[in-house]
Amino acid sequence: MSKKHYFNREVRIRHHFYAWFNRLVVSNIIRFRYRFKGEKIKKENGKPQLVFCNHQSELDPFLLYYVYNAPLYIVANEQVVTNPYYGFLLKHFMNPIPIKKGTIDINVIRRMKDAVSEGGSVAVFPEGNSTFDGQPCFHLHNPGKLAKMLGVEVVIYNLQGAYFSNPRWSTFRKHGPTRGLIRKVISQEEVSRLNGEELEKIISESIAVNPYQNNEDTYEGEFIAKGLERLFFFCPKCHNHHSLESRGDRLFCKNCDFEGLYDEKGYLTIEQTPYQLHEIARPMIDEYEKYVLNNLNETFSEDVDIKVCWGNKWRRPYPACTFSLNRDGITIIGKKIDFSISFDDLRGYGCQQKRKLVLYSYSLPTIIIKMKPMTSIYQYYITLKIFENIKRKGFSNYVYLTHRELGF
Repeated sequence: MSKKHYFNREVRIRHHFYAWFNRLVVSNIIRFRYRFKGEKIKKENGKPQLVFCNHQSELDPFLLYYVYNAPLYIVANEQVVTNPYYGFLLKHFMNPIPIKKGTIDINVIRRMKDAVSEGGSVAVFPEGNSTFDGQPCFHLHNPGKLAKMLGVEVVIYNLQGAYFSNPRWSTFRKHGPTRGLIRKVISQEEVSRLNGEELEKIISESIAVNPYQNNEDTYEGEFIAKGLERLFFFCPKCHNHHSLESRGDRLFCKNCDFEGLYDEKGYLTIEQTPYQLHEIARPMIDEYEKYVLNNLNETFSEDVDIKVCWGNKWRRPYPACTFSLNRDGITIIGKKIDFSISFDDLRGYGCQQKRKLVLYSYSLPTIIIKMKPMTSIYQYYITLKIFENIKRKGFSNYVYLTHRELGF
């Protein structure tokens, strides 16, 4: 056990009561809304665990909390943990470990090691955030190394169905079942025996969940396709962006005759052929990347609202700003602000929830950009990746993005 002063420890006695209360009330409400049935994870007294879980929706942490029979210290987005309205409640009740998206934060590793040394269990979503197209994209590139560093039993948990019920791109929730199961348990002895690469392979294979595999359930709703343009931001046929629109169960292009029908099993039917969403989204990203590289002088702009964050508690809103992105960097202009961020000054970035882009720079405070309802943060994340790679490697040495790099 750690010898740190009690008030500086990660694990507190009150967390046991709040974990029980959370399972009884909060997570139970979410469980009923999502028709969730999950296999329980049992922790033995005095034996901390490292839990890895796939990430399909915003409420996955609460579902994971429901199936665990003890306090669980979840690595979560810093902007959620430090939110001035409810962040202090999360810290008091659950004490999640905050991480800055898209950055390397040594403090996160230190806090995870402290929690484990004090007998607490830690949970990590290696994908970094909930998936857009249903397929895994690992943001934490070496979970095997993390498992070796902590040296405790590893539990790999799979959630199935949450992607169709409340996908990242969706405006309205669909009604259908969600399930959870323990995919694999790696004992402490096995963790010690296996090397980092072997653990990496086991974890990556065990955490990968295809939402379409062995899925015969339906997910019903009134506007089931609404929001698909957040995922499909670039027309697969005419190769124009900002031209796709969703209505009811339809996705169509305002510039050409492209049209698809989204059904209750999560397939998009185009010209009488049903496709899984990633079968359209991944080639679309490849075509969009070619478009950006062929139009390097184009500036991508949106009307946005922003918040500037000083420290962990104070956030000042600036509505009605213009966000612009080009190969030289980022500019944000409003009535009272005029920010410019070059790629040399950009420390990291990531997506938050369904409409927010978070920027970390060396010279400015953290900036949260809130897009308009049907604007795709996915498009701007990918565009940032492309311009950043050009800046770092040069146009002549540019290497096309792999889908592994699209974890956000």
